[in-house]
Amino acid sequence: MSPVELLQSTANSATAIQAKLASLRSQMTAHQLDAYLVLSGDEHLNEYVPEAKQRRTWISGFTGSVGDVLIGLEQAWVFVDSRYYEQADLQMQGTGIQVSKLGLEDHKTLVETLETWGQEASEQQRTLRLGFDPFTLSIAQFQELRKQVEPNGVALVPLPQNLVDQVRDHAPWIDQEVRPPYATSLVFQVPDAYTGESTAKKLDRVREAMKKSKIDILPLTKLDQIAWLFNLRGWDVSYNPVFIAYGIVTQEQAFLFTNLERIEETLRQTLSAIVTFSPYEAYGKTFHTLVRQPQAVRVLLDPRHTTVGTRQLLIDARNTLGHKQVQLVEGTHPVEGLKARKNTIEIAQMRAANLKASRAKIRTLKWVDDQVAAGASLNEQEIAQTIERFYQEEAEFQGLSFNTIAATGSNSSIVHYGTPSSECVVQPGHLVLLDSGAQYLGGTTDDTRTLMVGTPTPQQIERYTEVLKAHINCALQRFPKGTTGSQLDGITRANLWAIGLEYGHGTG
Repeated sequence: MSPVELLQSTANSATAIQAKLASLRSQMTAHQLDAYLVLSGDEHLNEYVPEAKQRRTWISGFTGSVGDVLIGLEQAWVFVDSRYYEQADLQMQGTGIQVSKLGLEDHKTLVETLETWGQEASEQQRTLRLGFDPFTLSIAQFQELRKQVEPNGVALVPLPQNLVDQVRDHAPWIDQEVRPPYATSLVFQVPDAYTGESTAKKLDRVREAMKKSKIDILPLTKLDQIAWLFNLRGWDVSYNPVFIAYGIVTQEQAFLFTNLERIEETLRQTLSAIVTFSPYEAYGKTFHTLVRQPQAVRVLLDPRHTTVGTRQLLIDARNTLGHKQVQLVEGTHPVEGLKARKNTIEIAQMRAANLKASRAKIRTLKWVDDQVAAGASLNEQEIAQTIERFYQEEAEFQGLSFNTIAATGSNSSIVHYGTPSSECVVQPGHLVLLDSGAQYLGGTTDDTRTLMVGTPTPQQIERYTEVLKAHINCALQRFPKGTTGSQLDGITRANLWAIGLEYGHGTG
């Protein structure tokens, strides 16, 4: 979608956003809340979420992949990083939601906004009550947020139901939209020839790690962990080969909680000896069953990969049995380390996937060159469609890994511009940004190329060259064990900073 189309779309939806906010504020008043926090993630802490769970987008109209919304009884804010400054300004026009641009002076972060607000409430001898859905916040996020804002008079109030869902389900008159389907894609198995290890062997290694840490019960809430451990995939989230599910592993059993209607009988039989399939809704109740043991039970919770909601389910189970019976242990999830260490087959499959994608991209670049040389009219949408066609022609193509960014002219400065338009035609002197990737059965790809149409200006040559030098700085850098990504990021940007330049996104 071009900036003009985006602006027109925003104007059409601003009134609906105002109506949604008014309805949400009625819910907030009913729960005696001063503010409500709407995060980008969902119950599985996904960055990219299923359409049915895109609550932040639905309530605010902001469609960026990252950005949180804070709604007060009179004011509201969306907090975005530099990738989305332009987009947020356009999409928030007329909604009454202020854009807070993280990293800029005079623009507060979420925490700073809450601190100021809480201090004002404290001066009036009261506490600011901030409501949130505990299933959309990790334990680590919750602990950090509480540490930062509670001393400033802000009380975090977990609610049993998501208020945006409440508004969406009970006020269909606002946008006349039917709630999108949730967790309905077919779940399929990836053969061991692609994973290099069977589900049974992976479970054995997980249980060995649990035994070393004296853990009896291991919850899994992250979808990538579940997909890896069970060698299963789905398409519940656009561009991501995962399916909505929870998992629990004990020394004797492995549970998979999902919509059972999309599990084919052959798959169920294949895994029946090692996996117990249960309805998605049975996740919480199963904890109550599993912790009822003669001896004390130790449950591992990874603060970064487990939601406050899951922790509360276990606290509820513990409260029914006594504190000594259920011990909640915080630590690193064993699946994270096991998943990160790729075996030889996984590495070979990743390389094969990138070779396939590279062929498709080279064919696309050649096609663009040919079109330009022939004097043909060429637009963003045609470029996006062409590279998808070439990706598709490679074996075992599953889909795109994200919505292709094919941007020309001023659109190429929008970092996550993801709506290539047939109206935006490539012109001589334009830079063209082509950021794309594909999902193959053995791996996921993502890379970016910048094209020049016609003769570049001195400024374009300078900017392109400086970014290339930064890339080379990163590629050639030697560093000791323990070096962080942020440290390498600073080294990469050094030559740009030296001449007063910057790029508004992470170093990839």
